[in-house]
Amino acid sequence: MSKTQADVRDWLNFTTSTPKAFVPCVAAGCPISADNPRVDLPLCWNHRYQLAARRSRGEILDEQSALRWLSDPVDPPFMLRIGRLNPRMQTEVKYVIQAHLDLARGPVQVRTYRDLINKGAQWKSVSLLATIERAVGSVNKNSRSVYRFIREVLVREERRYKGYDPHHENLIYLNDLNLRTTASVRREMFEKPPLDLSRITQRWLRDGYRNWLLTILPRRGDALTGYRISVLASEVLGGQCSDQGHDPRLLGPSHMSAIINAMNRQWPNYGGAKGVFRLWRHILETGHRSSVWDHVPRAFSYNPRLHKPPTHSRTYRGDNDQGRALPVAAVAHLRNNLQDLAPYPNRDMAIAMLAVLIDTGRRPNEVVSLHRGCLQRDRHGDWILVYDNHKAGRLNRRLPIQEETADAITSWLDSRMNGPVAESQWLFPSPMPARSDKFASYGLLYGALRRLIHDVPTMEGPIKDLHGVPVDFGFGGIRPHDFRHSYAQRHVDNGTAPDELRDLLDHEDVRTTMGYYQVNDTRKRAAANLLAPLTYDRNGDKIGLSPGRHGLASIAVPYGGCTEPSNVKAGGNACPIRFQCSGCTFYRPDPSYLPDIERHLVELKTNAAQARRLNAPPYAIANFDGQVEDFKQIVDRMRTDLALLPEPDRQAITEAATILRTSRLIARPGQHLPLTVKDRP
Repeated sequence: MSKTQADVRDWLNFTTSTPKAFVPCVAAGCPISADNPRVDLPLCWNHRYQLAARRSRGEILDEQSALRWLSDPVDPPFMLRIGRLNPRMQTEVKYVIQAHLDLARGPVQVRTYRDLINKGAQWKSVSLLATIERAVGSVNKNSRSVYRFIREVLVREERRYKGYDPHHENLIYLNDLNLRTTASVRREMFEKPPLDLSRITQRWLRDGYRNWLLTILPRRGDALTGYRISVLASEVLGGQCSDQGHDPRLLGPSHMSAIINAMNRQWPNYGGAKGVFRLWRHILETGHRSSVWDHVPRAFSYNPRLHKPPTHSRTYRGDNDQGRALPVAAVAHLRNNLQDLAPYPNRDMAIAMLAVLIDTGRRPNEVVSLHRGCLQRDRHGDWILVYDNHKAGRLNRRLPIQEETADAITSWLDSRMNGPVAESQWLFPSPMPARSDKFASYGLLYGALRRLIHDVPTMEGPIKDLHGVPVDFGFGGIRPHDFRHSYAQRHVDNGTAPDELRDLLDHEDVRTTMGYYQVNDTRKRAAANLLAPLTYDRNGDKIGLSPGRHGLASIAVPYGGCTEPSNVKAGGNACPIRFQCSGCTFYRPDPSYLPDIERHLVELKTNAAQARRLNAPPYAIANFDGQVEDFKQIVDRMRTDLALLPEPDRQAITEAATILRTSRLIARPGQHLPLTVKDRP
């Protein structure tokens, strides 16, 4: 335990013992006190151990050999003797080791540094760089890595000393700019070559990239990507323009479109392309805001409406694409065979973790970060799971769960009572002793899933969907997040409304929820064919359409189908009377629109009451009243006709209407996304 100087002084005044005298180790250059100063050869612990090891190996046989070795011994593993070097090399060694520590490159390779110091002293070199140039051909791979780091550090400082300025040089050394980066990249940053701006042949484009780089100081990865984009743009302009793009005053939208097309070919993946487009747009905006692009016309700009990255693969799904949702039979097979998981140290926790993942549809990080008190009951006595939505920053979210899910959690809580994690605040604490105060990692959950897939028995026969159709599916590609898509698809197939599913998934926008489920094209086509004869006009008269004609002549709009030619051609975005459907002769609703029409009726009645309370003009009130009467006439006629149908037919139409409502909520190119009417309190 450390003591202050006053404590030490008091102890010396009252103690009867005398401090142990310092007896230096007899090894040359060793500053450590000898362990046993009373022997004939006082040595420190390090040299005493080394001497004993050399004697046991037969390298030292007598006292004279021991004295000769101690006159020039090998340094301890933590010591570097630089007194034999000239002042310049001493300073260089100290600076390089400090740079090594500042960049967190791991343990210092003392043996490599000692070997370099010995060679420099033997050759009487004037600098470390001269020593490295002479010794680089006779060292191993690890030493070459250290030599490369030393060279880069010293060369960088030499550049700074000579007045290197990245504002005017064509070679840009990113390590000189202190850009933000990750630790793994930071350790290797000195091994990267400089950016050669001479590859950007147009001076105005080169100055624009340089201005963006030195003004914004982006992350290192973004700087490299921006450089590749600028080089690609330079090559495109060199082939498109008669003057190779050197005169920026001649540029226009066509040149920007050519660059965008080249970027789409270079980065065809949506996930990477959207970041590339963001950087290119940022480079353009920074250049136009600064004086370096005074002669570049504004027509040479990024237009978000015209210039778009490659479309996300999920936007253009195939007609029968199942998405990431797993077949119901496959999910049930995994859930029902959790107890088949082979024994291993974390088996009990893995079973509970997988049960929560499969049953609740929560994100993997939301599952592993559940608190020990996450299980509660609502005022009706039903189970509620309390979790944290880390992605959106919303904490203490509440999700209704089934009894079997709650049983899996309580069973795990009971089984861990006598274990080392009994008092942890987390439901699934990390099994690593050094991380016992943290929750389990994603890797633990993923590993448990892989073990389960390996251990469960093989399913007999082909895997089928809810309608008995065989599907092409393999367990090998399952990921933990796929169960969230399966959760959404299961609720949609059971008739859950999209806004309710949005709340269950804890999304802010229903359009995000739409990406989590699919409606099979065969089911949609069958549902549309069933409801086509039940098509009505604005007066509530059943006019019916043939199944093939229904899809050809109409387009889905918020409260029904529309057969107005110009609106159909525009994909439902060119209504001449602003979606006042009840007054349009081209309005064609069917029973699948009944919930939307009824919600709209409530809104119209509310608006009419507000208009009367505000003493609105009679024509405004008459507009609301007219729409209410027309929509009521349509709803009453549909309800009457449905009530007259036999029960099996009525159930089939209800199911078909649910399928069509779900499919309309999936936004596709050329389709109109219906307006969402929020429920009023």
